[in-house]
Amino acid sequence: MQEVYNNRRIIWESKSKTIRSVIFSFLFVAGAVWTRASYSPWLFWFNIVFFGGCGAVALYQLLSPRIMFVAPGSKLGREIRKALDAEAMEQIQFFEGGFSLLENPDMPPREYHWKELEAAFGYKTDCYTTDEIYLDLFWADAACLTLSESTPQWLTILAELHKHAPAVPPNWYADIAVPVFETKLTLLFDAKGRSQTEAERAYYGAPAKP
Repeated sequence: MQEVYNNRRIIWESKSKTIRSVIFSFLFVAGAVWTRASYSPWLFWFNIVFFGGCGAVALYQLLSPRIMFVAPGSKLGREIRKALDAEAMEQIQFFEGGFSLLENPDMPPREYHWKELEAAFGYKTDCYTTDEIYLDLFWADAACLTLSESTPQWLTILAELHKHAPAVPPNWYADIAVPVFETKLTLLFDAKGRSQTEAERAYYGAPAKP
């Protein structure tokens, strides 16, 4: 699950460790180029692509202003974890048969009742260096609630969804996760028993959600 603090995605890892990974990856690439004659062509290009790709992704994360590296046991890490836990408790409250969500600090929390759930879709989006899983929940009053792995108490929401909508496939999360960078819009639940094509047309219109 991706966690966000002050509009920056948190990677719970020491920044120095990632720097060492970048250095190691690019040194391996340099070594492979230097000793190219001792490699078979396929092994040479495998090393270049694999280690070069790993190094490039790690370097992007280091340089991105939208990403924050935090060592889990550090003072900063403990402070951020405490703040995130407090935020999660304030934003979402669960009750028997539903939950309330604070969507706007200037408005009272909105209540959602599982018995009024009409359809649920899962999908993922490409976030360049990683993917993020999303849920679109459609309710009887025509409201659509979009949640993602960055949503506080995401795992509890998934557990509640499976509890109150047992028709949701148990392995949907893993099925959507692969292959990477592919949206894979998937109908998880429809109260009227419609096919995916029918439900997509009803909730997203045509064409279907990209």
